[in-house]
Amino acid sequence: TTLFRSPRRLLVRIENPQLNCHVLSMHAPQSGRPLCERKTWWEETQDIVQTHCRNIPLILLIDANAKSGPQRPPVVFDQDDSCSANTAFFIDFLHVHGLYLPCTSRLHDGPTATWTSPDGMHQHRIDYVAVPQSWSPSCVHSCVLHEFDHGNAQDDHRAVGLQLCWQEKWKSSPNKTRVHPFNE
Repeated sequence: TTLFRSPRRLLVRIENPQLNCHVLSMHAPQSGRPLCERKTWWEETQDIVQTHCRNIPLILLIDANAKSGPQRPPVVFDQDDSCSANTAFFIDFLHVHGLYLPCTSRLHDGPTATWTSPDGMHQHRIDYVAVPQSWSPSCVHSCVLHEFDHGNAQDDHRAVGLQLCWQEKWKSSPNKTRVHPFNE
């Protein structure tokens, strides 16, 4: 179910017996935008999530236009980064919502850069999948997906992949055959 949509945000709810969560896909304003615009966008985003996502896990898929900054467990781990203009907004959002960045942990495999500058001279990690900190034991693999086809002419961003593995015991009752009587 779509709960909120705007040009830079899409919030949906997935609800079924195996998975009950929210997924928020976002494209944060880049660091060249005025500070007041970036701050307002992140504050509005906080309000949207607080309004719609109470007590239900949130998965965040984001072009944050921000570096992760230095190590800050339980959000950012040993594969940390420097700060950028949007780091504080991004990390605050993750802290408030109890999310963490698996790509900064030891389970991440391979290169971390997700964005290449138009001149090809600079690469940075600014795209992320963030999940609830309580899901950390279920995260088994993180990587940048270099073969993923975005379906557009631009090849400046790379997708981030995250593999989760849950094990749960289900108790099922045997099927009972029911006889439906009918009148002739």
